[in-house]
Amino acid sequence: MINKRELKEKAKKYETAAKYWKERLYKKERFSKYVKPHEIDVLVGKVVDRYSSARKIYKILNDDKKQEEIQSNILKLKEPSSSQRLRPRKLERQLGFAIPAIISFVVALCFISFNLTGNAIGGVSQNNSNWISVILFVLGMIFSFFYFRNQK
Repeated sequence: MINKRELKEKAKKYETAAKYWKERLYKKERFSKYVKPHEIDVLVGKVVDRYSSARKIYKILNDDKKQEEIQSNILKLKEPSSSQRLRPRKLERQLGFAIPAIISFVVALCFISFNLTGNAIGGVSQNNSNWISVILFVLGMIFSFFYFRNQK
């Protein structure tokens, strides 16, 4: 028969293991560039298993305070974390500025060289074509600025 002291030590080992897996989960979510959802689920499952084992032991020991504490930790883990909420990935954030910058520059080049487009674009005059190209070039510069600022 296992005495209470041994049960408490076993429960503390489970809690320590749960904290270890919880820390690995945090590092994976926080510092990895790409996290697969099933990897997060596996780590959450390991943490919940360890906490559940510790909770069962505290139930045997009639330690209600520890049971509630562990239950609140389990409930916090089951809430969606910041990385699991819908937010754009790094690539999507970068392309959000890169694509409009490239398009603006290309279209500005088309409008600046009036001989290339001629009167094919709705009868736009030379003066209007130059203004459109300047505006698009400035937009391209602004998008490029935001793109390179996000690169840091």
